[in-house]
Amino acid sequence: MTALLAGTVRTHGDKVALRIQRDRAWTEVTYGTLFEQSQRLAADLVASGYSPGSRAILYAESQPEWVIAYFGCTAAGMTVVPLDPQTPFDEVHAIARFTDARLIFHSQAVLANAPSAMGTDPTFDLPDVRRVEDLAGQLPPRVSDKTTDLGTPSESASIIFTAGTTVDPKGVVLTHRNFVANMQSVSAVLEPFETDEFLSILPLNHAFEFTNGLLIPIATGATVTYSGSLKPRNIVDTLQRIQATVMLGMPRVYQMLYETVRRRTQNGDGDLRSDLRMLFGDSIRVLVSGGAALDPDVYTAFVEAGIPIHEGYGLTETAPVLTVNPLHQTRKGSVGMPLPGVDLRIESPDSDGIGEIVVRGSNVMAGYFRNETATAKVLRDGWLYTGDLGYLDERGYLHITGRSKDVIVTSAGKNVYPDEVELLYKSVPHVREMCVVGIKDAQRREEVHGVFVLSRGDARDASVRQEIHASLADIGGRIPSYQRIQHVHFWEHELPKTHQMTVKREDVRSLLSAGEVPSDPTEVPPSETARTWEQGSWEAQLVGEIARIAGVDSTAIQPGHDFDRDLNLDSLMKVELLAMLESNLQILLPDHIALKFQTVQDVMDYIAPHMGETRGPEPAFQRQAVTLGALPSKEYESQYLVKSRLQNLLAGLFRFGAGVMYRSLFHLRTTGVENLPKSGPFIIAANHCSHLDSAAILTTLRRRAKDTHVLGAKDYFFDSYVKGWLVSTFLNVLPFDRYGDFVRSLGLSQRAVEMGRSLLIFPEGTRSRTGEIQPFKPGLGLLALELGVPIVPAYIDGTYQALPKGQFLPQLAPVRVHLGEPITVEPYIARREREPHYPLYREITCRVQEKVADLRAAASSHS
Repeated sequence: MTALLAGTVRTHGDKVALRIQRDRAWTEVTYGTLFEQSQRLAADLVASGYSPGSRAILYAESQPEWVIAYFGCTAAGMTVVPLDPQTPFDEVHAIARFTDARLIFHSQAVLANAPSAMGTDPTFDLPDVRRVEDLAGQLPPRVSDKTTDLGTPSESASIIFTAGTTVDPKGVVLTHRNFVANMQSVSAVLEPFETDEFLSILPLNHAFEFTNGLLIPIATGATVTYSGSLKPRNIVDTLQRIQATVMLGMPRVYQMLYETVRRRTQNGDGDLRSDLRMLFGDSIRVLVSGGAALDPDVYTAFVEAGIPIHEGYGLTETAPVLTVNPLHQTRKGSVGMPLPGVDLRIESPDSDGIGEIVVRGSNVMAGYFRNETATAKVLRDGWLYTGDLGYLDERGYLHITGRSKDVIVTSAGKNVYPDEVELLYKSVPHVREMCVVGIKDAQRREEVHGVFVLSRGDARDASVRQEIHASLADIGGRIPSYQRIQHVHFWEHELPKTHQMTVKREDVRSLLSAGEVPSDPTEVPPSETARTWEQGSWEAQLVGEIARIAGVDSTAIQPGHDFDRDLNLDSLMKVELLAMLESNLQILLPDHIALKFQTVQDVMDYIAPHMGETRGPEPAFQRQAVTLGALPSKEYESQYLVKSRLQNLLAGLFRFGAGVMYRSLFHLRTTGVENLPKSGPFIIAANHCSHLDSAAILTTLRRRAKDTHVLGAKDYFFDSYVKGWLVSTFLNVLPFDRYGDFVRSLGLSQRAVEMGRSLLIFPEGTRSRTGEIQPFKPGLGLLALELGVPIVPAYIDGTYQALPKGQFLPQLAPVRVHLGEPITVEPYIARREREPHYPLYREITCRVQEKVADLRAAASSHS
């Protein structure tokens, strides 16, 4: 840290580094003064017997003296424990004892939190208590011009507490290297300039403000001004007075500023865009938002006003930034792309690509202070498991969906993310703030509860509550049923929050469970009234089969439940459902009818007349084999399975050219070709990282490639006639409809196999963004079991390095294709008559994925 400051002093010694307004006058500290005073403090600390590694508490508001104290301590080799100035005094005392701190710097203002003056409090046994405001006047002159710098890169610079010491103390240990690495990474994406004027509105004990609002401007030679207040008027006045170019803030700050302007323009006074621009001034260059999700409406308003706002994401444990939206490349709803030097992957993603965010890099903490158990939970094999859930989009931008511990899992098996629900209900009138949490009912089923904070007058006004319920019902009718708030609670108190001003959901859950936040007595949940089915009726049996296929509790299924949104039935599950209906009811379900089924009620409405006609014994729903539906029409078949002479010629030339390219440029090598069945069709199931994968497999197959079809997503490869003709001609791709006409798609695959053709399928469903093998979809098992053909597992290595998702031009990298021994499905066919089919599909799929993983492990051991 000292070297960082010293480097800037050499070029900007006389420039103002830090500024704050006190009593209507500006207090300014130049870089030379900042360095000199911090060095005097360091020398004094060393002379006082503080050795490197000893700890000092910094308990004060953001101000120049805070910075002097911090740099003085780190120059002396000490570790600083920065505390929020709002921290209760008993917690300050507990942290001092827990960290063995021998020194505390405090401001005059924080004494309001103390039961008595800290220096005379008999229960506070720190031998050294100093006021930060007195630093400049009480420090002795420097004895030597030699720079004191006892802090080494690997040593602790800060211990920042994210949880108190009472139950599970989590003091994040961050080294000098952690901070510098993160500062350099952020600067590479959002470049700072020495002419920048930073407005600092967040507490310096936050890693977000410390790294980005202090270290970055100091390393650059910019000027930092401390606002001293989070009041919108004060922020605006300071912004305009100093002509600020950069500001960091929490979403709540930008929301307040946005609402201030919006309320004025709603009355017809001015225009939102121009007023926002006027509020921030023409000098503003970069706004950064972090700590929570930014309201998309706020983002849109700022962007339309020409004010660049960059949402980012990070943790105290990562010093702190992990991702940020780059300059001129921001995306609404995203927290940006991983910083240079940060490795980020999504652990165990679900069908929507959502999983836990896992990271590693030089900015990741050393661990939690004196808490090995907590450290071991989050640091594994060099990776930090953040506990946050999210996904990477097609351009590599990260989207946060919530905390893993906050996710509500409904009885229908759907994941509900409270942040998303709160965003959906943000327009409810009269609400000052809200919080959504999951609470389990008597049957241990988790339900969605919403706590709405109203003013005392509104909370007790029946007409206001009626208006709120009408708004809730209106919103509930326009969103998926699983995201609807089922229980409403009105409260008159502010929600419990952290020092970072984020709501403590766990505390809200505890308050609800304890009955301290009562349900609204007039509450009518916007979700439909639960319906029960007469035991033994055809409706009950139908619902039971739907529940079995969807893997949910049958008591949770209601007529209005949507197959996609509520029950998460993918296309293959629907095939099984339709086949079961045809087998049991002995009625034909034409594709054009079946594909219109969206809800449970749709199926019941179609079946009911047939049940009325028979009036005989109600059918016992059996688990029949899935038939792949009607074969495709001759016209549809000829379009993709029968090629013209021109197409065959072009395909042959393409395969020849691809073979030359892969072997000469990518040095393609293959193992296990002898494992391919000598005759008859088969399915190749391979991992998928790149657009180079299909041609790599086809090149491996040599002459057998012309009789092998690649299954490709219809919505991606066949979204235009030209594109569809090209991939069908050159790569022999068959369209597979993932969302609509799946019956015809499966029938087309069946017809291809009957013609002696083999199939190449990528069971992950899409290309992996990380190069890691993603979960395989059970459609692989359905195809293999119902077609009765063996599966050849394949592992493709090197295409991720050559052309990963999001990259357009390939790089030269060696490519290897490894083929495993075929997996036969005869044992599963024998079990099909006595066992449910969908679990069999999954079992086959899991076995294939294990074999592909084994091929990867074997390839790695030989590389």
